[in-house]
Amino acid sequence: ASSSSDQGMAIGVGATTKNQQNALAIGVNSEASGNNSMAIGHSSNVSGQYAAAIGYNSEATQQNATALGSNAKANAQNATAIGYESTASTAYAIVLGNNTAASNWNGSKIGIGTSNPTAKLHVNGSLRIVDGNQGANKVLTSDANGNASWKDLNGGSGNSGNVYADLYNGESQKISNSGDAYTLIFDKTTLSKNIQQKDNGIQVKKSGIFKANATVSVNIDDHHARYEVYEFYFAKQGQKIVGSAVYMTFPKYTKVGEKHTVALNKLMKLEENEQVAIYVRKIAEAKHGNKDKNNISLVNEACSFNIEKIDEIN
Repeated sequence: ASSSSDQGMAIGVGATTKNQQNALAIGVNSEASGNNSMAIGHSSNVSGQYAAAIGYNSEATQQNATALGSNAKANAQNATAIGYESTASTAYAIVLGNNTAASNWNGSKIGIGTSNPTAKLHVNGSLRIVDGNQGANKVLTSDANGNASWKDLNGGSGNSGNVYADLYNGESQKISNSGDAYTLIFDKTTLSKNIQQKDNGIQVKKSGIFKANATVSVNIDDHHARYEVYEFYFAKQGQKIVGSAVYMTFPKYTKVGEKHTVALNKLMKLEENEQVAIYVRKIAEAKHGNKDKNNISLVNEACSFNIEKIDEIN
């Protein structure tokens, strides 16, 4: 053993203290060269001042660094490495265990409330995480980098938030007999979350799988309507959604003032900010009467359009 520091102490074959004050080295080939540093264990080495390395081949190289365990390394200021082959290389970091997978024989496993941990972190008992967003019935969620925080899934935060809307028509609307397709107008909202009305449709603020339903009730304004066929369908971003169309025809002896109803139902995938609307068009030329005349119209406050997010996009 050799001690060349002021008030230093070296104990063990090949143990040395160097240069600085109050250094302590205990163990074969241990070395303490930092001011007020401490190296304990075979081949332990500490060079940072106020640093400590305890365990076989442990190392603490920066100020206030602490390495505890065989082959533990603390190589940044105020960093602490605890456990076999643990490494703390970021200032002020506290590292528990090594980077080896827990499934390997030499992988670290941290147990709280258990003497036989089987995972990187094994907690036997309740867990409390306080990030300022905690609250009753909230769920711990992760971002793309694995950072977790408490979220209220019913509060519209993140893509998992509820998305829904329920609309109806506040006034009647004439249905053109020209054959052109155009949107039905639903100008009143009873319920909504994470949507906005845009271009006579519903624009969703969160992506997902949605269930859309609509009920369209029309009034017969002219008896020539009995010769016509009307198509109603859902459209996403103005494009017809395949499989969503329904058709309305009328009995031979249809009378003015009668009311008829069709229903639309469809599951669809919508990305954030995509819009869905209901379109209508007459798909057959008028056989009688004036083709430019409006033969049917929406019944006021009798048409509804609702949409609800039911799942995430996988």
